[in-house]
Amino acid sequence: MRTDHEGVLDAAVRLLAVNPGASTVDIAKAAGISRATLHRLYPSRDVLIEDLAERALVATQAAIDAVGLERAQPIDGFQRLVDALLPLAHQYAFLMNEAQLDHSPRIVDATRRFDTRLEEFFTRGQMEGAFRVDLPASWMGLLLMHTLVAASEGLRLGIMGHREAPRLVSLSLLSGVRSETS
Repeated sequence: MRTDHEGVLDAAVRLLAVNPGASTVDIAKAAGISRATLHRLYPSRDVLIEDLAERALVATQAAIDAVGLERAQPIDGFQRLVDALLPLAHQYAFLMNEAQLDHSPRIVDATRRFDTRLEEFFTRGQMEGAFRVDLPASWMGLLLMHTLVAASEGLRLGIMGHREAPRLVSLSLLSGVRSETS
């Protein structure tokens, strides 16, 4: 039986990304532990959800920091962003699907900061001529994150392979957002 917190969180977020209504029994089963063990680790589903959200946001911010979006050339930064965020896409899917998080000011604030960083990156890319100017930068950020979630689902379902996924995400999006002059 696996009782380490990281293992439980990994199993829980993967399940909740595809089944937001999963019960604590379902979560415990996915983690390979008993419901009693899950409750010892996380006294309530709400506490588990908050921990998962915090973990997802910290991982996402760390990935963006590692890419260095603020200094990266737009197209190269975009490619590195896809590579960095694709392994975390199931966590973003969880953040999008968990209604409880809409009422957490801390989580909403952290999500806004993340969205703002993406918007600033795409705006800079527009100003440098790398991305289309007829699409809002905020829309490009949404497209990126939702396409990453779609790729994560494609991986889970076996529709695409791990090597193919970043290329498909980049090709799909850059064909729609790249400026004709880049």
